[in-house]
Formats: sequence, C-alpha cells, structure tokens
Amino acid sequence: MSVRPDLQAVIDAVRILSPSSCSPVHGEEHWRRVATNGLDMAAEVGADPLLVVLFGIFHDSMRFSEHRDDDHGRRGGFLARRLNAELMGLSDVRLDLLDLACRRHTEGETSDDPTIGACWDADRLDLCRLGRAIDPAAMSTAAGRTPAVHERAAALLGETPEWQAIFERRCR
Repeated sequence: MSVRPDLQAVIDAVRILSPSSCSPVHGEEHWRRVATNGLDMAAEVGADPLLVVLFGIFHDSMRFSEHRDDDHGRRGGFLARRLNAELMGLSDVRLDLLDLACRRHTEGETSDDPTIGACWDADRLDLCRLGRAIDPAAMSTAAGRTPAVHERAAALLGETPEWQAIFERRCR
C-alpha cells in the first residue's frame, strides 16, 4: 500500500527544524528551485517525482554554514529518515535512495540512477544563482545537459514557484 505524503506538513516541519531555511543562498527559495528543476526533468529521465521534490526540501535543509559544511547532506538525509514514518511513509528502498541523494549531492559525482541523477542535476542547475555557468559535463542526465533546461533553470531566478504549485505539479 502506498501512502501519499502530506508534503505541506513535511515542508512545515523542515522549516521549523532547519537552521538554513531563511538562508539567502541555501534556503527555501533554493529548495523550491531545485524541486522545480528536478520535476522539469523527472518524466523525461524516468525519475521518481516525489523523491525529486523531497530531495529539493531536504538536501540543504540542515546546513549550519553558507560556506563549507561537509556533513549537511548527511544531516539532511537523517532528517528525512526521522520524519519518514510520521509524514512521508516512504518504503525502505525509496527512503534509502533519498538519503543517498542527500548524502552525496556535493561529491561531484554523476549517477546512472535516473532519480539520483535528476536530483543532483537539479541542484547543479541552480548554481546559476551564484553567477556560475552550468557545466554540462557535471550533469548525470542527458536532459540536464541541454541548453533548454539550463535556460529554464536560469529563468527560475526571477520567478521561483511556491510550494503549492510544485506540490500540485508533482501530482499530475
């Protein structure tokens, strides 16, 4: 039996627990762009859209610093594990995938797994917020290497969707 997670309850809990939710660089606006970037690629690459959205929420949620914070992804994955039973109801397999995506998203790796690849690409696509060029060679997916996806990611800087629109899109 599949449980449909209450994504609004997840984001509400993460906002309360996150030391970085208000960060101008790694905070909630970044999380929303990452979730949106991931959804832009999910169907094309065969990624799990729910995990892509959850990655957007958790991957930088436990940052203690805007600068180097090597364990933030591990802490974000741990938070996902802690909230899973009450708010998300993910199977062990899906939770392990989300945790792995969070833990290793800053390692510079690529992945053949479509969901992990979409998650990592989604985060790297938002490096444009720092004025950095998107490096197609750093992308895991063919979709993440396309100029059209890069342009859509850059356009999000001017108009980042709210969570409700992201959640509704995920359910389509």
